[in-house]
Amino acid sequence: MKREADYDECEYRRTHPWMEFYGADFLSDTAVSTLRRITEGNYEQLHKQAVNALSKYEFIKPFRKKWRLTAKGERAIKYHAEKDAFHAKKKGDGDHTSAAP
Repeated sequence: MKREADYDECEYRRTHPWMEFYGADFLSDTAVSTLRRITEGNYEQLHKQAVNALSKYEFIKPFRKKWRLTAKGERAIKYHAEKDAFHAKKKGDGDHTSAAP
């Protein structure tokens, strides 16, 4: 059964190449914070596992002994910034309490 499921998954990915299976919404908080550190130019204490995953899925590329974001990495940063802003706004909307006269 597992072999059939693996085959079905592989076949689905082959027939749907336009779908991005490792997009910005699948990144962990550690990977997002690592992307943000790279954006800021802070290359000290980068999370090695996150850097390996980001490199593997083409969010970052090596450039002269440093890392740089790819277009996919820039979209991921923008996506998470908008997501954080949306959640902050939504949280702020729920905090309003009406003052009783």
